[in-house]
Amino acid sequence: MLEPDLNQRPIVIAGMGPAGLASAIELAKMGHSLVVIEPRESFSRIMEVKIDAGTFQFLLDLRDRNDPLDQEFFEKKLRREPDAQEIRCIAQLKDIQTFLIRKLQHLSEKNKKSQKIRILRGGYNITEIDPSNQILKLYDKQKGLHEEIYFRDFIAADGAKHSSVALLNETQPDHKKIHYNKMNYQPRQGASGTVSLHLKKGVPVRRGNYKFEPKHFARLQELGWDKPYFPRFYTFSNNPDAKKRLRYFISGEIPDRILQMSDQHLQREALEEWGQFLMFVRYGYHKDDLKIVAKNVERKEPERERKVREKNKLVSTAFNLELYCADQSAVTLGQGGAFILAGDNYKNANFFYVHGTDDAVKDAKEIAENFRKNKQHSFDVDDYDQYQKKQVAQLNLWMKQDKKKFHEGEMQDKLHKDLKAVAHFLKKMDNPRYEELSKEIRALRKTKMTEQKIYFKIYQNMNKLFDFIEGDLKKIQPNTTKGKEKEFTDENQDLQQLHSLKEKVFSHFRDFFTLKETNRLLSHYENKELISLDLFSKLNANKLHQVDDHGRTIVMHAIMMGVESELLLKILKRDKHIINHQDANGNTALTYAILNNREDIVSVLLSYGAKVDDKTRTLAKSYPAIAVLLPKEQEQEQQQEKKRGSERKEILPAHRTHRSLQKEGLKHPLSAQHKPHSTKKKTK
Repeated sequence: MLEPDLNQRPIVIAGMGPAGLASAIELAKMGHSLVVIEPRESFSRIMEVKIDAGTFQFLLDLRDRNDPLDQEFFEKKLRREPDAQEIRCIAQLKDIQTFLIRKLQHLSEKNKKSQKIRILRGGYNITEIDPSNQILKLYDKQKGLHEEIYFRDFIAADGAKHSSVALLNETQPDHKKIHYNKMNYQPRQGASGTVSLHLKKGVPVRRGNYKFEPKHFARLQELGWDKPYFPRFYTFSNNPDAKKRLRYFISGEIPDRILQMSDQHLQREALEEWGQFLMFVRYGYHKDDLKIVAKNVERKEPERERKVREKNKLVSTAFNLELYCADQSAVTLGQGGAFILAGDNYKNANFFYVHGTDDAVKDAKEIAENFRKNKQHSFDVDDYDQYQKKQVAQLNLWMKQDKKKFHEGEMQDKLHKDLKAVAHFLKKMDNPRYEELSKEIRALRKTKMTEQKIYFKIYQNMNKLFDFIEGDLKKIQPNTTKGKEKEFTDENQDLQQLHSLKEKVFSHFRDFFTLKETNRLLSHYENKELISLDLFSKLNANKLHQVDDHGRTIVMHAIMMGVESELLLKILKRDKHIINHQDANGNTALTYAILNNREDIVSVLLSYGAKVDDKTRTLAKSYPAIAVLLPKEQEQEQQQEKKRGSERKEILPAHRTHRSLQKEGLKHPLSAQHKPHSTKKKTK
């Protein structure tokens, strides 16, 4: 086969996502020959995406008013975001892809005499890329044939898996390889997910738009949320006036434990329950109002089964939202052509900023404009790299601003102010004894605080500091007294300032963990001292048995707040009967220990006789290290039978009377405790 002239070669585009199809359309309009390759046969991504005014205009320019399919897309598939200040539309990703490929096919048919556009979709896989000679090897799975394609330029738009880049790197020297690096700014919570829930028949549509409140923290923790801020999420719905059943699509932050689940069935159930609670918070729906609906295959056709399985997989997803960016957005190849990265292939999207599809269309326009500006169809690699760096800078700016805007940013700001206020107070006291404490405060201010346990430790440290200073200040006695009121000297104004500072700091601490709303047991301590885990060991047995409005004991709260195993041992030694108490949702202390992934606490609870039921075993499957600790069902039955046998030996039957026992020379166990009352009246 003769090697074709470089200018006669086509531009190859790998991938038919928004970036690949938009690039193909823009280049096709300019008259370029194209080969567009997609291994998947159908578009199945049902996730809802938002598009901005620029992307909407791009789609609108492609619209054919005489085409009924175009009319259906703009009138039914593309929906205006309610209450949006600017033009923002919502659509399923598969519907956008379907619209774009129809437009590309129309251009291919229209210009087939003067322009060659090959659309290879379904079963086509690129197996090798030769960057020196600019040749790729293509395998047609259906026909079982291999093909070589000489290309002029290559646009890698095959998504965040970077398949094309991996093939290129196999044959590139080390100094020319493309590498992916973690971006400077990352989402505050890596674990993310999506779930699609259908409204059950007969359930009225709710229009509420409620927000998280402190009272919701308890349920969030039960579902595995261990952060000191509320989860961030979005909800979309299909047209509520449509004949189809109303469906909600929920995406956002999820608990780490759901992401870590290896069993897909359990993970789907957990995502369904998570989504149901978020819909309760947002709209007021009850748990039974919504459910996951997976499609069934009516006809036994292999191809149909495969498509349905693909769609069912996307009903719920869990993934780690870590942002990576390539160190090069384009590289020059051996024959003068370019290997260009577009869309998620260059940087994966943070969907909280709904820029994935928008960036894909921007990349496509920029690539086309780059070809248009440069003569002889060459591509300016440096110019495109500058454009992509601006895109990354914009994303970093959004994320930097967002850190100050949302809950975690607010908490960090309050915490830093608290630490600063304490440091200022220590400086004002001008006491050499507090110098070490002041150093610790300054060190704490420099730490990056994101996890709940770290917040708690910092406030626990500040509590000890306050107690230490208060002990010193209370040694200074007031000069005079008037009745029962004490008149403080100037020196004791420091004590008043300390109390004021403690009250302010504790109010922030309580906001972080919503203890006031979730645990009325601790409310009477609020004006006395900061809540510390040491407090639990000081509570008497009666207090340990008290429960909050959700049926949770102090032990359950201690586990949720990161209690150390040594302290839990002290509590259980005082009263181990609280160990199997169930809250309003049927959860025990062991359940909370598993949800918080605490192997040490699980071991302690098991050693004190924590019961293991089917629910607990199912939950533990998501935590292999904990599942190993649980006793096998047969062993547990033997232990329980042994325990019941020992109890029968110790306790006499209740039906035995005092007289029958006296004949045998025995005493009834109640005889010493309950003496018969005298019927005679006492006289003075």
